[in-house]
Amino acid sequence: MHRVEIGIEQSLIEMKNKVELMLDLAYSALFLQDKEIAKEVLKLEEYFDWLYTQFQLVALSIFHEEGGKSDILGLIRLGTHMEALADTAAKMAETILKLNIPLGKKLFRLVAEEGEEFVAVARIEEKSILCCKTIEDSEIESKLDIRIIAVRRNNKWFFDPPNDFTLMKGDIIIVRGYAEALDDIGAIANGSKRI
Repeated sequence: MHRVEIGIEQSLIEMKNKVELMLDLAYSALFLQDKEIAKEVLKLEEYFDWLYTQFQLVALSIFHEEGGKSDILGLIRLGTHMEALADTAAKMAETILKLNIPLGKKLFRLVAEEGEEFVAVARIEEKSILCCKTIEDSEIESKLDIRIIAVRRNNKWFFDPPNDFTLMKGDIIIVRGYAEALDDIGAIANGSKRI
């Protein structure tokens, strides 16, 4: 396979994965009426915009190297559709940040608890038992039946972190799990509860 084609394939996979994560977060923010999750969608959208620009540059390099106009047009259209999905997730997040419906939160929370998996966001505080431990050593995934799918450390993202990834104070963890674990995740991350 040609070097540039590998770059375009990797770019498409990365964009697809990030759009899925953004939509999962946006829907979770909506159902849970959680403004912190909505804020993470907007931060992820900034990363996606950068990723989309890199994708466009790789697509243009294929055009200059090989000149396949119809192939390039198809790739650009696919990328544009993924960008539109990312923008939709961001618009959902912006709307959630503007809402102030306390009764709605209770209603959505009840619906969520009857549902299936959700995506949640929590910030690791210094007093948390997660702080300065690897994911595996913390046992959070196995004991709560969740999966840490991303970590944001300042403005740097770590997607699908391995078990030996060390969690640090201030890290924002994005987890997938069942609704009944959502409150525990936040309490464990802020240090008010142990696993």
